[in-house]
Amino acid sequence: MARAAGAFVVLDSGELRLYLERGGRSLLTRGDVHPGHLQALVAAVTRAGKVEIQKVDGTPTRQSRLAPVLAEAGFGVSPRGMVVWPRSA
Repeated sequence: MARAAGAFVVLDSGELRLYLERGGRSLLTRGDVHPGHLQALVAAVTRAGKVEIQKVDGTPTRQSRLAPVLAEAGFGVSPRGMVVWPRSA
């Protein structure tokens, strides 16, 4: 994980839970990740458009332990991983 323009993080009580690399293709986790963490990430990143995560902690997204939690947070299956689209107003 590196501090980089375009990367997103989710903190919980000051502790890092999620790091989404610039471009949104890879998600790294720390500690317990709950649906609320992913919902916070979705709210922030979809302002600019869709997000398609291809890997979680180095594992293909659909095979990762977070796949069910991503689905609960609004992600759907895509050819390369899982994707979430911005909600229309």
